[in-house]
Amino acid sequence: MSLYIPTDAKLSSIKIVLTQDNDCCDPETLGQSLEIETDNGGDVGEDFLVIKTERWAIDGDKKGLDEFNRLLSGLMEELPKADKANGGLK
Repeated sequence: MSLYIPTDAKLSSIKIVLTQDNDCCDPETLGQSLEIETDNGGDVGEDFLVIKTERWAIDGDKKGLDEFNRLLSGLMEELPKADKANGGLK
């Protein structure tokens, strides 16, 4: 993912919202959503992720876990790029 930020703007956080159909163990809902947002501890901490969901099902096998890890890792990899290009998350 390549993110352009205008030179006079400051990136304060990155947030993504994903949706998917409900899983077979949860047939009564209309679907599932997953919100992942970056945050920063300021001078005392580093970047971290805040994950919000009522329910988000992934396959518990290696492939499902690897895909979820790839999603989270990819988002965290964007932070240093944005940090360097934009003078840091503020």
